[in-house]
Amino acid sequence: MRYYEESFAEAIAPMDANVSQFMKLLLRKGDPAGEGKPAFTATARRSHSFFGMRPLPDLPADTDVMSEEALSSYVSALERNGFARQLTEATIRAGHWLAQEKPVEVNAALVKWLANAVPDVWPQPK
Repeated sequence: MRYYEESFAEAIAPMDANVSQFMKLLLRKGDPAGEGKPAFTATARRSHSFFGMRPLPDLPADTDVMSEEALSSYVSALERNGFARQLTEATIRAGHWLAQEKPVEVNAALVKWLANAVPDVWPQPK
């Protein structure tokens, strides 16, 4: 995460360069053989590559995680709008399934972000 914070433009360049490849890499099942081993992102700061590799591999979509249709929708939206540029941080004490464990707190953080990031369009005037 530190690499992403310190070298934002460099970190997101591979994402923007090939949205489809990035999303297929991101949206995959974990490999049980990797348990207890460093994540492939562990060397990102040292190697100046968010994924510790260049270029991104062109993997097949993992349809156990997301259908081809849903993946296509995400890719289209990200190609059209890009990845988040107005990042903020909110700390909510919970486990891995944050939105399910603390829905009120997650929604409050999202509402606060929307109200600050796009005040001219959200909330919509009545």
